Amino acid sequence: MRVSYLENQLSGNKIEAVFAFRQDQFKLYFESKDISLHASNEAFICCALLPAMASGCAQIDFEGTLSEQFSSNLVLIQALFSKWQKHLKPVNIKPSLSQKKLSHDKVNKKKRVASFFSGGVDSFYTLLKHHEEITDIILVHGFDMPLWNTTLREKTSAKVKQVATHYGKNVIEVETNLRELLDPHEDWLMAHGTALACIGHLLSANFKKIYIPSSYSHEQLVPLGTHPDLDPLWSSEALTFVRQCREASE
Repeated sequence: MRVSYLENQLSGNKIEAVFAFRQDQFKLYFESKDISLHASNEAFICCALLPAMASGCAQIDFEGTLSEQFSSNLVLIQALFSKWQKHLKPVNIKPSLSQKKLSHDKVNKKKRVASFFSGGVDSFYTLLKHHEEITDIILVHGFDMPLWNTTLREKTSAKVKQVATHYGKNVIEVETNLRELLDPHEDWLMAHGTALACIGHLLSANFKKIYIPSSYSHEQLVPLGTHPDLDPLWSSEALTFVRQCREASE
């Protein structure tokens, strides 16, 4: 599998990339009216990893580098996925350049902290628990909300904006067709965590930390696309992902 960015689409309100696998190509896009997105290999490896592992692909090729921390974690990430889903086989990740180690000085200058927010119980739990720290909430169109369902999208967007206004938070909405790439290869329950990680890395120029709300308490944990053993591994020197579990079941 090969990943390539489209020319002149490395940053801005819309990012596009092409995923080529055997004779097939998929044109992926991300778009936001609220913030500038920044293409990164970390983001697009998150997109390509499960399709490659599920398809028996030997290697993922791409131009550029990966952060040293993220690259090291990919070994552990693939080990977890292979343990949970026997049909997922580890692949070789091959950048055209050597790994890069990012400066923590640049990371420490970023002040914003975000949380993914769908409007559900777990989103609210995370927002309230970390209210003082969280500056932004992220709503993704195309994950749980299908892109074709404009009515649902408009209603959800309006409600999330009301919540943000009430709690004094900024809203970032991102639209993507990423699920169309992932669904043919892996169940969404297993794939949604890597999709969230991709969005996070596209926003990593603006945030030092992003919370991933959980649907389960620690006592209810099962192998799933978001999991306390998995979520932090998507982090790089530029961005930390934090899994927020409810302390107890309902």
